[in-house]
Amino acid sequence: FTAGTSTKIQTHVETRQPVESPRIGFAKPPPFSKGGFSRCRYTEIISFGGFSMAYLFMGIFVVIATVLDQLSKLWVVGNIPLHGEIPALDGIFHLTYAQNTGAAWSMLSGMQWLFLLIFLAFTLGIVWEFSKKRWPFTTFDRWCIAVVYAGGLGNIIDRIRLGYVVDMIEVEFIDFPVFNLADCCITCGCIALIVHLIFFNRDFWKEKV
Repeated sequence: FTAGTSTKIQTHVETRQPVESPRIGFAKPPPFSKGGFSRCRYTEIISFGGFSMAYLFMGIFVVIATVLDQLSKLWVVGNIPLHGEIPALDGIFHLTYAQNTGAAWSMLSGMQWLFLLIFLAFTLGIVWEFSKKRWPFTTFDRWCIAVVYAGGLGNIIDRIRLGYVVDMIEVEFIDFPVFNLADCCITCGCIALIVHLIFFNRDFWKEKV
């Protein structure tokens, strides 16, 4: 080779750009406040191409919680007669079998289409927020939403499949409607989300969504 040719080859080698591969690893941890973890907005556990594996874990949780809810209802239907009772924790609660065509205290009884419409709107809202407009929820907030969604999905499967919801847990120390595992998810998830948004995730109310 001549000197000129050698220079061209060397320049060509030096200017080659490396091919970027998908980023796999731990995302940079968000800043924490003195009040705890609540101020971190978009905590990502593992990042792959900008997608947080936290959402995958939430989806897996929803599936597992829904399956457990359905299995508990199948067990109740197969082992307890309608309005029958099985002792559980004396003075706290017992198991029974009740069919509920409405909400708590039989409100909106028979209006299955309304519950289906509410759940559909909830689902579309989650999809829209995830794909179009991210709200300033923390990871804890999103886990609360996943818990609520799991409960809603468990009950909506009953409404579509049976036309009513199977309830089985009846407390003995207070006059309260019979409920199920899905109801526990909805109630606990909503309470935790509201409390966290009001007292901890104050950035949610300050930032424009």
